[in-house]
Amino acid sequence: MKSTTALNYQEFKDEWLTDVMDGNPSSVELGKRFSTKLVTQWLELDSYSDDFVYCDGAGDGGIDLAYLLRGEDSLQDDAEGDTWYLIQSKYGSAFAGTATLFEEAVKVIDAIEGLRSSLSSLSSDLIDRLRTFISSSSEKDKLVLVFATVDNLTEEEKRAIEAIKLIGKNRIGSIFSVETVCIETIYRRVLEETTSSNQRLTVKLNGQLVPSGDELLVGSIRLVDLYEFLKSYKHKTGDLDLIYEKNVRKFLGNKRKVNKGIEKTLLEKPERFGLYNNGITIVVQDFEKLAETEYELTEPFIVNGCQTTKTIWSVLLKKLDSGGTGSNPELDDYKYRLGKGIVILKIVKVGSQGEDLLIETTRYTNSQNAVTEKDFLALERDFRSWADQMGSKYNIYLEIQRGGWDSRKAQQKQNPSISPFFTEHANCFDLLKVYSAGWLAEAGLAFGKNPPLCTWREYLYANS
Repeated sequence: MKSTTALNYQEFKDEWLTDVMDGNPSSVELGKRFSTKLVTQWLELDSYSDDFVYCDGAGDGGIDLAYLLRGEDSLQDDAEGDTWYLIQSKYGSAFAGTATLFEEAVKVIDAIEGLRSSLSSLSSDLIDRLRTFISSSSEKDKLVLVFATVDNLTEEEKRAIEAIKLIGKNRIGSIFSVETVCIETIYRRVLEETTSSNQRLTVKLNGQLVPSGDELLVGSIRLVDLYEFLKSYKHKTGDLDLIYEKNVRKFLGNKRKVNKGIEKTLLEKPERFGLYNNGITIVVQDFEKLAETEYELTEPFIVNGCQTTKTIWSVLLKKLDSGGTGSNPELDDYKYRLGKGIVILKIVKVGSQGEDLLIETTRYTNSQNAVTEKDFLALERDFRSWADQMGSKYNIYLEIQRGGWDSRKAQQKQNPSISPFFTEHANCFDLLKVYSAGWLAEAGLAFGKNPPLCTWREYLYANS
């Protein structure tokens, strides 16, 4: 189902915005459409969820859209907490740089603290819920202010985001955080599916590794070298999260028990990190040894160690890349001890067609935080098989990764002769919500096995 048609960001953005702007909507409706589409694709949610709250308009308290992401229903110490996402839609002229960021952030914080009057009934109800949430929150919970913008922020605007985080934590507490999301974020996530196979990403890595057969390298990598590898990856792709796209989940945050332990070790005993951590696994299309300790990895993905590497990134970014040309004895001592710290590393070559090995490696190496079968949904070959069958039999595009349909439509506009040319689409997560896993089991998890209760085409027509 992959295409060899190259797709640039501007083409993707134009197509992505088409249905947002359809019908000449009002500015309020435009902002609502923009933020809803962007956030649902970013968090992989459905806009009809009862946990969405729309407030955009007069008296919104600076909150256009809010979403409560509920954590795991578990009494375990490492169970994930709840997260409120407060989204500010900054579409077009609504965004004017750092001044907008500070002004809107303060507006939200003031509203939460009860310093703003004349809130709409919807916003007032939401603020009441947020205050209750804050008063009953634990260290597992988060309150995240999200700026949804069309394009990526500038370096100056990113520095403003860091300042806003400090303001929010000072006034609301450690529960407060800030994140940004833009159309380019979604574009980069689907880029792999629309980029030709001859445009492979290669990243260099320094480590003490030895081969074990033709498909495995085993050894260790210094913490500082791993950080440099992540920096190089981010520099080449613009989005560090892409390296986890074949993982079963994204970073869980440093409030979870395991992640807090990783951070504590990094800060207090970096030289012993290799003793306390289980290590990471990277899958690649190929690897090549360039020098004694230098390797070139082709299309690397971290499939075990997302929590470890994101925590390393977060801690070392502050420690090593905060600037300053003077001397700091305490920091110098930390860097000396950090230089002795290592991470156990496995690099698995799965090749360009190694789906079986990739799935097995991802499934069996994830154990540090609890992982449910639902988390492995995106890895299942059945969905890729269904996508092929739906395309060839019914001319329907099965969207496995949110944003993929926008990308495909843009490709089809760019090249009308592209084959297959899809006229309809369905989303695998939406289908699963209507027909439970039990239904899929009865259907034999594939076409033609124990004829399903409903065909894909019948589902689409019944719900169109």
